[in-house]
Amino acid sequence: GEQPVARGKPALSVSLADMTRILSQYPRILWNDALRWIALGQWREEDSPIEEQIAVRREALIALGRIGHARLLEVLAHALRSEEEPLRATAFEILVDRSDEASERLAVGYALQKCQGAFPAPEVLRFLQRVRDPRAVPVLLPHLKDSGADRRSLIRALAEIGDASIDETLAGCYDDLKPKEQ
Repeated sequence: GEQPVARGKPALSVSLADMTRILSQYPRILWNDALRWIALGQWREEDSPIEEQIAVRREALIALGRIGHARLLEVLAHALRSEEEPLRATAFEILVDRSDEASERLAVGYALQKCQGAFPAPEVLRFLQRVRDPRAVPVLLPHLKDSGADRRSLIRALAEIGDASIDETLAGCYDDLKPKEQ
């Protein structure tokens, strides 16, 4: 069914956090739906601190990533839209480790979105270098102007992802680079 087996607190003598840790350490397909509900935040202990709820949801995501689920991509997409950075980061890590086209597409979309505002995190740059999606170039280029960041990995990523025209762009900003970035 689509609804959690229990509403509110489960009638267990163990906390939901402990139960999720146990289920994630010994994952079985039988527990998939319970883990999915927990990962989506649909089955939680209302009185537990938000940090604990996030940690429990992360554990459930990791377990689902390990054992798989028919709706795993849906769960990961939901986590990528979460307001909680630890959930987004965990979902991205799981997607990056998967080799199917749908996971890569979802991860690329998230990575490009992450690069829109802030300087790209190292794991995002590594992933973009691996997939070599040309859509990353125009999203990454504005970060060359961010002199407060260490741009070496960004320059390396642009050189690997971009076509021949990127060489001219990088050469044009050479004088603005710090000596260790040149």
